[in-house]
Amino acid sequence: MFTFSKVIIVIFSSILYLNIYSQNIQYEINIVDDSVDIFPDHFTRGLDDCIIGIVNKAAIYDTINPYYYSTIYKLDQNGDTLSKCFEKEDTVFACNRIITIHQGNPGYLLTGNGYHKDSSYLNKFVIFIRLDQDLNVVWQKIYSFGLIYWGGYYSRTMVLMDGSFLYCFCPGYSLYTGLFKLSASGDSLAYNYYESDSAGNVWGLTYSSDSLHYWVHTEFAHYYSGPQICSRLIIDTNLVQIGHDFFPAWLRTPFGVKMYYDGSLLVGGSTIISHPTADQEFYISAHRLDTSFNIMYGRNFTDPDTNSRGAEIESVDYYYPGAIYVGGPHYLQGITGQDPNWFYLTRLNDTLGVEYEKYIGGDDYYWLTSVVATTDGGVLLAGTRETVGGIQLHRNGYIIKFDSTGCPTKIPEGSMVQVKEVLVYPNPGTNFLSVRTALLNTIFSMYATNGKLLASQSIKQNITKINTTSLPPGTYIWQLSDPTKVYESGKWVKMN
Repeated sequence: MFTFSKVIIVIFSSILYLNIYSQNIQYEINIVDDSVDIFPDHFTRGLDDCIIGIVNKAAIYDTINPYYYSTIYKLDQNGDTLSKCFEKEDTVFACNRIITIHQGNPGYLLTGNGYHKDSSYLNKFVIFIRLDQDLNVVWQKIYSFGLIYWGGYYSRTMVLMDGSFLYCFCPGYSLYTGLFKLSASGDSLAYNYYESDSAGNVWGLTYSSDSLHYWVHTEFAHYYSGPQICSRLIIDTNLVQIGHDFFPAWLRTPFGVKMYYDGSLLVGGSTIISHPTADQEFYISAHRLDTSFNIMYGRNFTDPDTNSRGAEIESVDYYYPGAIYVGGPHYLQGITGQDPNWFYLTRLNDTLGVEYEKYIGGDDYYWLTSVVATTDGGVLLAGTRETVGGIQLHRNGYIIKFDSTGCPTKIPEGSMVQVKEVLVYPNPGTNFLSVRTALLNTIFSMYATNGKLLASQSIKQNITKINTTSLPPGTYIWQLSDPTKVYESGKWVKMN
């Protein structure tokens, strides 16, 4: 049974609500329900400048049903929301990918997986649901591939040039990789699957730069030993694998892949650098590779001593050339955390130079799932927000929209959400503090609480370490500025 609703700043019930605060075409959305865990999944650009996305929900204490049910959210430029819930009485299933169809009859294709309630949990199937522009079902198809299907997490779908669809999936811990082609009406056209070293978890699906082959971007395919774990599989139009290449050794999942406007490959996600005599370094990263798979540009973000990684579903996106967005959770502590953390966001130019960095949150535990470049030049972030110290896996959905200048919505009075361009840490600290910011050629100043200037230092790089051994324990005021303005200020506490 499918249920349908339209939401424009209304209260659903006493425990379920969605708040939208608008300023021009910017908005903040909180999806909260005390009875369910809420997980915003895959979001992407839809038709008519809207954003379309999947929000999966599951009862917090439901140990019988391991699956979430899916609600599709369609957000216009003002944040007004059209939503539709997809669930069936006889079936347990959840959707995990949605793609936009521009040619023919425009609309969307949902993909997910599940099983019939009167069947074995291990007898899973893949479901394809074709929607029109208003989220009405056009057709629905179910296919079983005769394999234990562990979930749609490692799957991707692409609209082909002739209007058909290519679905690529990993049905079980990288043991198999399946390729399935459907017609525009959902009929089966071709199928192939790979085992052993040819198989891996699927993290991206694109055409080749000459549009003659398909590229499947994987983890663990052709991986035996050594540092190279992520690879590109080259597939011909008959779904036969004809070659492969390795991504750089430091690339790790989750990562996303987009074909850039000039035919180069845009990769954003996670980087782990291991040192023989030191701890691993964790970064959110972005790279551009040419058509021969050589690195043209590359950059790592966030702090090497803090666990940060790419957004869980889509960590990189662009709409206009030269306006590339990359994001992920910063100070990650696992699925749930006991300390506040942040959404991290950066906007990059063509050569991956940083135009700005943002840290969103700092009050709850945040997990970023999707980064979507919007048609107005801005960006939308979707993810989860969980109260620190609360019930495990009792997450709320959180969505925030920035315009092309990086300005967020006006945070309403009483909201604890912070949007910062400067992080000063550790706070409290002792003999050293670090300043993390993309606002270079600025001055970082430290003041006593009576306003007396104690120290100042030029900021010439993204991370600047400052010696504070001469300061006695106490509370200090910091400020980042240039001759024309003060960008941010705050308090820093030195401990004994």
